[in-house]
Amino acid sequence: MQYAAFAAAMMVASASGSEAQDAICTQDTHAITTQSDADSLGSCNNITGLITVQSDTLTSLTLNGIHRLDGSLIISSCAALTEISAPQLQWINDNLTLSSLPQLTNLSLPALETVQIALSWASIPSLTSPNLKTKGVDAYGNPGTNIYGDLTISDTGIETLDFFNFGSFSRAGDVSVTGNKDMKLVNLSSLVTSSLLEFADNGQSFQVLLPKLTTADGLSLQDVMQLNISSLTTISNTLRLEENTFQAFEMDQLNAIGGDVIVRGNPMLNRFGLPALTEIGGGIYSGDFVIANNSALTDLDGLGKLTAVDGTTNLSGNLYKVSLPAMDNMSDGFHLLTTAPDFNCSGFDRLFYSSDISKYSDRYSCATSGTRTDTAIHYRPPSSGPAIPKATKVIIIIVCIVAALLATGIGLRWWAKRRRRGRVPEEPPISLGELGVGEEEGEGVDGLPAYRRMGKPGEVPPGYKARESTQTRTQIPPPPPARPKGIRGTVAGWRRTFIRLPSRHGETANVV
Repeated sequence: MQYAAFAAAMMVASASGSEAQDAICTQDTHAITTQSDADSLGSCNNITGLITVQSDTLTSLTLNGIHRLDGSLIISSCAALTEISAPQLQWINDNLTLSSLPQLTNLSLPALETVQIALSWASIPSLTSPNLKTKGVDAYGNPGTNIYGDLTISDTGIETLDFFNFGSFSRAGDVSVTGNKDMKLVNLSSLVTSSLLEFADNGQSFQVLLPKLTTADGLSLQDVMQLNISSLTTISNTLRLEENTFQAFEMDQLNAIGGDVIVRGNPMLNRFGLPALTEIGGGIYSGDFVIANNSALTDLDGLGKLTAVDGTTNLSGNLYKVSLPAMDNMSDGFHLLTTAPDFNCSGFDRLFYSSDISKYSDRYSCATSGTRTDTAIHYRPPSSGPAIPKATKVIIIIVCIVAALLATGIGLRWWAKRRRRGRVPEEPPISLGELGVGEEEGEGVDGLPAYRRMGKPGEVPPGYKARESTQTRTQIPPPPPARPKGIRGTVAGWRRTFIRLPSRHGETANVV
C-alpha cells in the first residue's frame, strides 16, 4: 500500500510538473532580456512560439536544453552582446534572425541542422567565423546546416559562406549576400533552384560558386572576381552585371531571360557570350538590352541566336564590332553609341546584321565620338512593291479559283447550246407501203414485186399516194445512243449532271 501511495503521488507530481512545463514552453512570445530569462526555458526540449532577445546590458547568451523551436528566434539590438550559444538546438521551424549586434564575435550553433523558412544575419561586423554543424545529417539525410527558404547575409565580417547546405529540395528563396567586406567565397554547391540571387559589395577577391544552379528568378552580380554558374539555363526576370572584375561572362546553356539584360561598368570584361539565348524579355516582364561602359569589351559577337528584344537595345562603349545575325524583332528600337575611333556608322546595319532591320528605320540609330546625333547611312533594300498581307493573299486565291470554275461552267454551257443549234435532225425511215410498192413474198428479189413499167416517163404512176408532210407525221424517236466509255463517258455524265443538256433521244426533230 505504501508503494502504491508513493507511486500515485509521483504520478500526480509528474502530471503537475508536465502541465507547468507545457505552460512555459507553449505561448506566443518568450521574451529574454537576461540570462535568467533564458535559463527558465532550459527545461523545455521543444518550444512553440516566438523567442525574442533584446537588451542593452546582456553580454553573453546561452540557450541550454532547447532542441526544437516551432517558431522564430530573433536576437536584435543588443549593443553589448559578444557571445551566443545554443549547444542542443537542432531545428528552427521558422526564422533565425540576428541583427544589429555590433560586438558579437562568437556564434556557436554546433547542432543546428535545419532552418525551415529563412536565415537572416545583418549588421554583425565583428562576426568572422560562426560555428555551425559540419558533421552528421538532418532529418532529410542532408549534411551540415540546411536552409529551406531565404538566405540573407549582410554587413558581417564573415570570410566564407561554404557551411550552408540547401538539402534534398535543392531550392532556396531569395539569396542575398551584400556588404561583407571580408567575404571571399560563396560556395553553395548543392543549390539547384532559387528566386533572386544577389551578390554585391563584398571582398575584392570575391568568388561565387553555384555549379548546380539551373534556374533563378533573377541574377545580380556586383564586385565579383570569379564566377561558376555553368549549369544555368533560365532567368525569369533580370540579369544584371555591374562593376565586376571577371574577364569573361559566357554561359553556353542560358537560353531564356524574361526581363532586362544590363551589362554595365565592368572594366575587365572582354568576352560576353550567351550563344543559346534566343529572346530578351517577352514574358510577364518587358526586357531592355543594355551594354555600357565596359572599356575592354570591343567585340559583341556571342549572341548568335538572339532573335528578339522586347524593349530597347542600347549599346555603348568601345565597341568595334557588333554582330547580331539572327535579330529580327526590336520592339522599341536599336541604338548604338560607340567611342571607338575607327568605327564608321555608315551602313552599319549591312555590316553587322544578316537579317533585314530596315523595317525599323525610324527606331534605330548609330552615333560616334560622343555625339548622340544619328550619323548612320541606313540601308534601304530595293522596293519590291507594296507588301500584301498573307490573309489578303489567301482571299485573292480563293476568289480566283471560284471565278475560274464559274467561267469554265459558263463556257461549257455556251458550247453545248451552240452544238445543239447546229445539229441536223434525222428523218425517219420510209416504208415501201407508203410508196405504193407491194411487199408480197416471193415476188422479185427480197420480196419486192417484179419490175414493170407503170407509165411513160414523167407520168404519175397509178395508185401513187403522196407522202405525208413532216409537220403532221408522228415522229418516231431514234434509239438512244450507246453511252461512251472511259474519259468521254465521264465528261458526258458530268455535262448531263451539271449543265443539264437535253439528250439526243429526247429531242423533237424539226424538218423544213
